Amino acid sequence: MPVRRWRRMQQPGPFNARLARAGLAVVALGASVAPLDFALSIAFPALADAFALDTREVRWVAICYVLTYGVLMLWVGALGDRVGHLRVFAVGLLLSIASTALCAMAPTYGWLLAGRVLMGLGVAFTLSCAPALAMSLFDEGRRTAVLAAYGGLFALAGLLAPLLGGWAMGLMGWPGVFWFRLPVYGLALLGLPLLVKARAAQALQAAQVQAARAQQEAMVTPLAQRVPDGVAQGAAAAPVSVAWWSAALWRLPGFARVNVASALLQFCSFALVLVMPFYLVRQGGWHPGAIGLMLGSWAAGSMLGSALAARWVRARGLASATLWGVALVALGLLGLVLWPAQPTAAAVPWMVVALVVQGLGVGVFQVAYADQVVAALPAHQRGVAGSLTMVTRTGGVVLGALIWADVLQRAGEDDFMRGHRAVFGAAALLAAGLAAALWCAGRRPAAGHT
Repeated sequence: MPVRRWRRMQQPGPFNARLARAGLAVVALGASVAPLDFALSIAFPALADAFALDTREVRWVAICYVLTYGVLMLWVGALGDRVGHLRVFAVGLLLSIASTALCAMAPTYGWLLAGRVLMGLGVAFTLSCAPALAMSLFDEGRRTAVLAAYGGLFALAGLLAPLLGGWAMGLMGWPGVFWFRLPVYGLALLGLPLLVKARAAQALQAAQVQAARAQQEAMVTPLAQRVPDGVAQGAAAAPVSVAWWSAALWRLPGFARVNVASALLQFCSFALVLVMPFYLVRQGGWHPGAIGLMLGSWAAGSMLGSALAARWVRARGLASATLWGVALVALGLLGLVLWPAQPTAAAVPWMVVALVVQGLGVGVFQVAYADQVVAALPAHQRGVAGSLTMVTRTGGVVLGALIWADVLQRAGEDDFMRGHRAVFGAAALLAAGLAAALWCAGRRPAAGHT
């Protein structure tokens, strides 16, 4: 792109809703580095065969990836708050492109794991700042709606991931679940100038609104009641350490509860991602494209849940959306327990219903959870807020990869379906217990009330 055109793109213009939506689409393309990895679950059986691995060994493909971005996410989010969310986001896209190509060309399992570590680094840089970038495109009053739209686009990428991944794997083998992502990341990189333009337009509008508001306040506020400019500027510039805000946040009412709930929900849901592809391959002999379609029904439920979440929150509140999200997850997991020993055509509708219900719960919960975390932090720490939502996800996924693979291997050593039912039965019980705990916490009277 010529230098003059790049400079023109950075010039702030009047706020345009269409431009803001286009910027949101660019953010969603970049943030798809995480949901597009959902396609990798289709390749778990093929990876086990290609590198002569058992079920417990193949889990490290997921663990080293999520552990990398989980450890770095908060630090990178804080870095984005200091040096600029867009800069960190762009670095993440470049790392994601390089690491995806490395994974696709990995000659050995060790090289694949190295590529997955680098991919986790790219996700940490990209995803930590994506929610902050999305919210910077619109005014603060639309926060819940923006998070719901971002969550819906995130879920859309999760819906397309198994479909495109299954198709690519049918053409290229297991490396196909990596190759198909590169054009998406390339489009996000090319769209960065558009994102710059959209953010500049919104920043200009926000500055104009703030100036008008300050002028009105100056006309009605007595001089003696105004805060000295030096004090206000000093307070705004004072750095807040990660340790300080972490300790303060966890003392907020309900903050610890909703973060623990998020980690447990991800722990329960990872059972589906890990076990279901093995079930479809070993019990039904399904090919990758069919597995992708089945996983796509789960992602479609998640997308629908994200779309409904904003309306749900407005009508019933965040606590209700959180509770019902977990309850739907438990119901869907219970349906997975009842899957037949052979995934025949007659059983497919019931299987799809269970997956859609479970995905619906995840979508509703994630939007309500993200809204609560963002509301708990000031606007200048949006990078940290977005990172925190991914850290709890990481804890749940890592724990799920460690535990569910062992449960499946031991309980299903002689009979795969026994292991399948043991995994999903335990996950459904835990999710139901979590829903009951949230319901009891919601009915508990506040301090000072009888």
